[in-house]
Amino acid sequence: MGYLKRVLAITVMIFVAGCGARMARQLGEPIVKPADTKPTTEQKADENTGKTARTLSGTLTLTDDAKVDLSTITQPVILIFAAYTCGECKEEAKEISAFFTQKTAQPSNMKIFSVLAGSGKELALKWKAKNGVTWPMAYDENNEAFVKFCPPPPGEMLSKTPCTVTFNPEKDETPKMTIGRSTIEHLEAETGPWKF
Repeated sequence: MGYLKRVLAITVMIFVAGCGARMARQLGEPIVKPADTKPTTEQKADENTGKTARTLSGTLTLTDDAKVDLSTITQPVILIFAAYTCGECKEEAKEISAFFTQKTAQPSNMKIFSVLAGSGKELALKWKAKNGVTWPMAYDENNEAFVKFCPPPPGEMLSKTPCTVTFNPEKDETPKMTIGRSTIEHLEAETGPWKF
């Protein structure tokens, strides 16, 4: 019973935080972009060249039960954290989906993942289908990845959704976090030009 109360409390906090992010933008406050979200990167040597590259650290559990070790990805990465009831999260997913549909493909030179915070596999599958997500979808039932990659802004106690984390190992020392809905232009600017 204690577990269910905790999950319910976390879900309510995510919902309230998402609404707070939307209201802040309506009031004209800037999008928050903390410079440092350590410890989410690590140095990794390429087996072929011996060159050291910075990668994200952490593991995602996808809705197909696959585990993704982020430290193995050497391309730019986009992690889009959403909450089940977050309206802006749904709008963002549908916008990205429409863009990929128009291009008839997803970029080959970056990796994108949506992560449903505070939800299990069944809700993540439902959210994915309902919002047209065609890229890998992960679920973060205990909010471990969400809190790690999207810590609360300075002076606040709760993380907010949508929260997008971008990381380009070619130019970034640490991941960049954006609170609020990201545009295609913003995502591409952060990860570099996309190739289809």
